[in-house]
Amino acid sequence: MMSRRQTLLALSAVAACGGAARGHFFPELRAMCVGANYPWPWNTYGSYFGNPDMRAWTDRLRENLGPLRDVGVGIVRLFLLGNGWSYGRLSGDRFSPPDALPASFPEQFEQMLLAFRSRGMTCIPSLLDFPALQGPAGVKGRGGRAAIVTDPGARDCFFEGLVEPLLAVADRYRPEVFAMEVMNEPTWLVLDPFSSMRADVTAFLEEALARIEAHGHHSTVGHRFSTDLEEFPTGSLRQFHYYPREGLRALLPLTERPLRRCDSTRAFLGEFSARNDGSEGDDWPEIGDALQRDPRRRVYERLRCAAAKGYSLSFVWPDLDGVPFGAADSIKFSAPVLAAIGDFTRGSIPGAG
Repeated sequence: MMSRRQTLLALSAVAACGGAARGHFFPELRAMCVGANYPWPWNTYGSYFGNPDMRAWTDRLRENLGPLRDVGVGIVRLFLLGNGWSYGRLSGDRFSPPDALPASFPEQFEQMLLAFRSRGMTCIPSLLDFPALQGPAGVKGRGGRAAIVTDPGARDCFFEGLVEPLLAVADRYRPEVFAMEVMNEPTWLVLDPFSSMRADVTAFLEEALARIEAHGHHSTVGHRFSTDLEEFPTGSLRQFHYYPREGLRALLPLTERPLRRCDSTRAFLGEFSARNDGSEGDDWPEIGDALQRDPRRRVYERLRCAAAKGYSLSFVWPDLDGVPFGAADSIKFSAPVLAAIGDFTRGSIPGAG
């Protein structure tokens, strides 16, 4: 299990890697720290946070953190609003923020942080996922809430009515908040170079990051590509995700391979896939195909590769899907993937001995 001191060392290492030109290496941090993505409870992406009918998710979170802690995970990244369905309302295509934030939002956020405190763990809450700002609402999970970044009134409501109350809660649980993430993969909103969304998204990210940092918390953005780190605001902790493609798909513009070294990106790895079925990227080109067939060895080798490239912190994306609301919620990590994380954090090789 990652101790509180190791977690703080990881934060120091990531901050140094993401900011100062000096190296990221700290002799006391003997191995890369492993984080886990706990994207959302059940399969309720976008509809659980702040929903009073689903408030039991924080109790299940407390239980589900146990197996992660047991294999050495000390930091968890999770989405709050996701596509935004639980925030505000739609009338046709018109989005309206809530007149007043329901108490269930800060209450559930506090219960979430208490769950992390009970396990001696810390987290990166991600406020928004990019589909929240795409339309039309309901199509492919889109939220239809672009007004949050394009309309000054809706944007102010979001910051003053939601972000500031959540930050006020986070202020009381500083050891449990590794960093606050503004948005996951905003690059998908600005693929059109002539769209005004680029300026709107950039301004939104800048203000949100400034508000987080004004409260004394580290800030981050979950960028999809390492090249996004030079195109958009990053926050105090630089972050990107790695899902390589192979064959002809590797020639497409929206991919990158191999994994760049940390001294080049000066970031942490916020997502990489535990799968190899092509649904979340392909095999890593740095690792032999034979080592990526078995899920336990695959995840172990990908962690080992990230560590060899100098990363101080890397987050595994789960390999299982969620279950419907009402069933017993799970952590979405299979037993082989949990075992691989444990192998890495204990310094053992899968199948050895």
